[in-house]
Amino acid sequence: MNSNSVAMTMEMMIEIFKTDVKNKQLAGKIAQQISSLFSIESIHFDLSDCDRVLRIEGTDLNNQEVIKIVNSYGHSCSEME
Repeated sequence: MNSNSVAMTMEMMIEIFKTDVKNKQLAGKIAQQISSLFSIESIHFDLSDCDRVLRIEGTDLNNQEVIKIVNSYGHSCSEME
């Protein structure tokens, strides 16, 4: 890297959402759509958890877009604190 180059590092983000997704196939479709839009390192639904947790690790996440995607499948989604 020469002195004129700028090193850009993107910080890894971990976001956790509460959903009401219960179906494994649907969870896979939602995860695939989210993965196609963002730089995702890992995405996982925990359908056995009472909050049907969606956990995403990535570098350019947009929480509102993730919520809109889940909502577009007729399911609720909100950020967990």
